[in-house]
Amino acid sequence: MNIFLDTNALYKDPFLSRGNNTILRRLARHEDVKLFINQTVYSELLRSHLTFLEKQINAADEAHSKLMAYLNKERDTLDINVETEDLIADLKNHFARLEEEEQLKIVPYDTDVLQDIVEVDMYEKAPFIKKEQLINKGGQKVPYTKKEMRDAIIWYSYQRYIQKNDLKDCYFISNNIREFGDEKASKTPDGKPYSFHPEIVGNSKLIPYRNANDFLIHNADEVKSLFLDLYTKILSDNLYGKVYEELKNGLAEELIITYFEEQILSQTRNFLSDKDVEDLHEDYFIGGYISVLGGYITSMEFLDFDIYGDEITVALDITVEIDVEIYLTNPVYEDRHEKYQYQGTNTIEVEENVIFLLPIDPEKDIDETDFSLREYIKGVEPNSLDVDFIDWHNSSNPTLFLDEPEYEG
Repeated sequence: MNIFLDTNALYKDPFLSRGNNTILRRLARHEDVKLFINQTVYSELLRSHLTFLEKQINAADEAHSKLMAYLNKERDTLDINVETEDLIADLKNHFARLEEEEQLKIVPYDTDVLQDIVEVDMYEKAPFIKKEQLINKGGQKVPYTKKEMRDAIIWYSYQRYIQKNDLKDCYFISNNIREFGDEKASKTPDGKPYSFHPEIVGNSKLIPYRNANDFLIHNADEVKSLFLDLYTKILSDNLYGKVYEELKNGLAEELIITYFEEQILSQTRNFLSDKDVEDLHEDYFIGGYISVLGGYITSMEFLDFDIYGDEITVALDITVEIDVEIYLTNPVYEDRHEKYQYQGTNTIEVEENVIFLLPIDPEKDIDETDFSLREYIKGVEPNSLDVDFIDWHNSSNPTLFLDEPEYEG
C-alpha cells in the first residue's frame, strides 16, 4: 500500500498521533506499506504548525500577564519558557525518524513537474485553474480566474513519482474535493472513495479518500490482514525474547489456572474413567471398577509459543494428580449390593501436554520499547484448549496380595 497525503490530512495532527491517523502510522510499520508527502506538503505543514504554536504561546503569555496581578510572588510560581524553534525541531525530527524507519517518504521536488505547472498555467487547465464570475459592489458580474498552483504541484509531484517508480496499489487522502473531485464527490457515502475531476482522472493511478477513516473502512479486510502480518512479525521476531520470558516466568501458568484448570481436571477425570481397575495395578486382576474423585495440577512447565495468523499458540507440559477409589469384585458376595467391595484410594499421576490460543487484537498498538504481553492481552480471553495425555502411572504403588514368606528348610 502506497498512501499519499495532502496537507489537510495532517493539518491538525502533524505528528499522526490522533484517531485514525495513528492507525495509518502504525500500519506504515509494515514493510508493504509506506506513507508519502511531497516537499510542498511538508513545507506547508511546518508553516501551519508554526502559526499554531505562535498563536497558542501568545495566548499563554497574555493569560500569564493577567494572572500575575493575583499571584503571591513569594509563594506562587508561574513561568512559561517555550521556544517555537525547539517545538518545530521536534516535528522535523519526528519526520526524520519516520523516514529513517522507512515508514514515510518525503517526495522531493521534481524538475519535470515544472513542465506540468507551465502547461496548467499556459492552457488554464482545470481543476487547478477555474474561471468564475464575481459580482462587484455595482451588481455587475466580473470575470475572475482562480489559480491553485500549490495543489497542482502536489498533484503532479505524486503522479510523476508514481510513474517513475512504477508504484501499484496507490491511495490519496485529501478532503480537498473541490479541487480534486468531480461534481458528485461531495455526495460520496462514508467509507467510500470519491471520484476525481474528469480532467485529471485519466492519468491517475490513485484512489482518493476524504480522510483516513474512509480509507480504513473501505480497505478494512486488507488493513486487518496487514496488521496481523505485522504483529506476527513483531511478536515472533522483535519481541520473541520478551514474550518468551513473560510466559515462562508465570504468565502461562497464570492463564492455565485462571481459564483452564477445571477444564483440564475434567478431561483428566474422563480419561481415567475409561480405565479398568487392572490398568491401575496388576494385582487388580479380579476386576471391579474405579470411582474418580477430585484432583489438582501439581506442576507446570512452559515449553514455547508460536504465532499463526491472528492467534498466539502457547504450549506447556503439566502434571495432574487425581485420586481414584478402587472397588474390586467380591468373589463371595451374596446379593448384588455386595458384588463390589472398597479396596482403597489410589493417587494417579498423569503427564499431559496442553496447548491454548491467545487471540491477537489488531486494534491494539504494540510499543516495542515498553511491551508487556500481560497488558497487551488484558481483556482478551484465551480459548481452544487442547489436551494430549502423554503418560500416566499409579503413584500409590499399592499391593493387594503380600508375597508368601520363604521358610528355611
